[in-house]
Amino acid sequence: MYELREKTEITVAAASKYFQNVLYSYRNHGLSVGSMIAGYDKRGPAIFKVDSEGQRIQLRLCSIGSGSLSAYGILDNFYQPKMTDEEAYKLGRRGIMHATYRDTGSGGVCNMVHISPTEKIRFPAFDVSQLYYEFATELGRDIAYEPEIEI
Repeated sequence: MYELREKTEITVAAASKYFQNVLYSYRNHGLSVGSMIAGYDKRGPAIFKVDSEGQRIQLRLCSIGSGSLSAYGILDNFYQPKMTDEEAYKLGRRGIMHATYRDTGSGGVCNMVHISPTEKIRFPAFDVSQLYYEFATELGRDIAYEPEIEI
């Protein structure tokens, strides 16, 4: 509707504001929604965290859900502003693995999308439990996360 009326693409900020208003209109209905709106528009890349309580905030990095603190631990330690697409993809998968490894409320099938100025690439959905084995092999361990214990 916006694009037809305004004859221009909606910005990521405007889309997130619209979504915020929709979610907020359902407040006090027992919903608990945490989501992110991400995209690339004429202003550049943007990520907004939007929740059902009316919060809308633009972030450089975003993780949503019960495992998000673990994901933020990985993102905060390993994110670099000038990463290659492959490095960013691997970092995202590592964050997802850590977010789901010790959180029984997280897991299942995950979707990842790479958004650039010219295209949006949707990667094949994958079961996050496969990440445990992928990273375990990389680390030369039986499981992906095994704390170092010195005796």
